[in-house]
Amino acid sequence: MNGELTTRRLLAMIAAAAVLGIGVLLMWQPVYLPEFDSYGLQIRCGSGFLTDMSHPELVDGGAGPLRDRCESALLQRRAWAVPMMVVGAGVLIALALRGTRVVSPRSQQ
Repeated sequence: MNGELTTRRLLAMIAAAAVLGIGVLLMWQPVYLPEFDSYGLQIRCGSGFLTDMSHPELVDGGAGPLRDRCESALLQRRAWAVPMMVVGAGVLIALALRGTRVVSPRSQQ
């Protein structure tokens, strides 16, 4: 029973895969500032995976406060989404690699 795929282990693997998937989805979602540009659009900073400072408000402002807030928002997103992905992947890998024990007929007697 040590290495068998039990219901509890299967449910733990599903939960770990869900945590990993949610972390990836959250990293994929765009990060916006609460401020709007002159056209009424929210200022986009990129996503958790890629930084995008090509918005005109960020380019024109140089290294101003909007750019700093963008970098801070991206850092906050990564600060909790990356550990979420690492924990989900770690638990999933640990459960998937857990070896199965072969029981010989002689040892059952």
